[in-house]
Amino acid sequence: MSHQTRINIAVVFLVGLGMPGYYKIKYILLDMLKPEDVFNWGILIDLGAAFGLAIAVMLAYQSIQKLISRFFPGQSIVRRLVLGLLLNSFVAALAGFSFVQFYFTYLFPYDSPPDFLFDIIILSILIPILVGGLNESLYYHERWSDADKRNLELEKEKIRSRFELLKSQINPHFLFNSFNTLSELIEEDPSVAGQFLTRLSGVYRFILEHREKDLVTLSQELKVFDAYLFMLRIRFGDCIELNKQIDGDINTIKVVPMTLQMLLENALKHNHAQKHQKLQITLSTTAQNELAFSNSLAPKTSAYSTGFGLNSIKERYALTIGQGIQIIKSEESFTVKIPLIDKPALMEAAPA
Repeated sequence: MSHQTRINIAVVFLVGLGMPGYYKIKYILLDMLKPEDVFNWGILIDLGAAFGLAIAVMLAYQSIQKLISRFFPGQSIVRRLVLGLLLNSFVAALAGFSFVQFYFTYLFPYDSPPDFLFDIIILSILIPILVGGLNESLYYHERWSDADKRNLELEKEKIRSRFELLKSQINPHFLFNSFNTLSELIEEDPSVAGQFLTRLSGVYRFILEHREKDLVTLSQELKVFDAYLFMLRIRFGDCIELNKQIDGDINTIKVVPMTLQMLLENALKHNHAQKHQKLQITLSTTAQNELAFSNSLAPKTSAYSTGFGLNSIKERYALTIGQGIQIIKSEESFTVKIPLIDKPALMEAAPA
C-alpha cells in the first residue's frame, strides 16, 4: 500500500469518525442533546453520512488531480497546485452543501442548525487541502531523502574513482615507463623529449586540478586526451590512429573528467596495437547530443579485466547527471556513447 493511499484512508476515517463525534460533544455542551441519546440508531446514520461525505470529496479530489495532470502537464508546480486548490475547494463546497440538503431532507427532516451548513462546507474544503498538503509534503520529503542518498552515493563514487584514477596514473610503474621513455628521448631527440615532458606534466596537472570536479568542458577533456595519446604514441610507436568528427561548441559542452582517457586505456588493454595492425580510434558527436568513442577490435586473448573502467564511467554519469552511457559492440568495433552536457540539460537532470 502506497503512502498516498494510507493518507487518503487516514483522512477518510478522521473525518468519518471525527465529524459525528465533534457535533455530538458540541450539542451536549449546548444542551441541545442529552448524553443518553448519543448512542442510538441515529449514530449509525451520522457515521454513514460522514464517511460518505469524506469518500465523495476524496474521490472528487483524486479525479481533479488526474485531470489537471492530463490536461495541464506543462504548467509549473505552483500553477498546478493553485488550480487544484481552486477546483477542489469549489467541488468540496458543492459536495458539502449537497450533503447538508440531503441530510436534513431525507435522513432527518428538520431545520438544520444555523451554523451547520457553514461548518460542513468549511470541513469539506479542508479535506482536499489536508490531503493535498500531506501528499505534497510526503512527496518532497521523499525527493529530498532520495537526493541526499544520491549525493552520498556520488561522494562515495567520486572518492573511489579519484582513488582508482590516481592509483592507475600516479604509480611507480607508469612513472618508471614515462621517465625511461623520457631519458631515451633526451639522448635520441631532445626536441621530442621536451614535447613529451610538456605532455606528461600537463596530464598530471589536469588530474590534480580537476580531481575534485564533477564536470569539465569537452575542450579541456580533449586537450588532456591528446596529451595522453601523444605520450602513448611515443612509448609504443605509431600504432594508434585517431579520427575526430566533433561538432558543437567544445568550450561550453561538458563531460565527466578523464572519461576519454579511461576509454582509451580500456581499448589498449583489450586490443592489440601494432604498426601493421593499428588501433583505430574514432571520436564523433551524434545527433542525440552524445560523444561516441569507437575503437577497432583486435582482442587480446590474455587480457584480464576488473570491469572498473566502464563501470566507473557508468556510475559517475548516473550519479552526476542522472543519465547513463550506451555500450555497443559489433564484430568490427566497440563503441561507448557518453552524454554531452550543456547547462540547461544539467539543470533538468541533476538531483533535486
